[in-house]
Amino acid sequence: MAGEIGAIQNSALEICMYGLIIIFSVIIILALFFSLVSKTRNYIKNGGSKNLSANGEKSKNSIIPAGDSAAIAAAIYLFMDEIHDKENRVVTIKRVSRTYSPWNSKIYGINWIKNR
Repeated sequence: MAGEIGAIQNSALEICMYGLIIIFSVIIILALFFSLVSKTRNYIKNGGSKNLSANGEKSKNSIIPAGDSAAIAAAIYLFMDEIHDKENRVVTIKRVSRTYSPWNSKIYGINWIKNR
């Protein structure tokens, strides 16, 4: 009987190891696939050239600096803010009395033991 338990434990360990190997292999293959897809997409998007300017030379910096991005975003925000009407941003909460509903009094029926 002890031999059977050892055999079961060994086969369970083998199944576990094969499962882990398969899972990590699939994760690595998917990571490589997605990185290849993104590189291919960028290559096609750029028309087969990497950071080439209009005259055929490599551009030094094809990324917009953070300060320029912030200035553009601020200009767009101010422009869009002028288009809309000025609205007051005050929230008013009015208390409204509601009519009686049997659902309102269900809470009183829960604690009937404490009331005795």
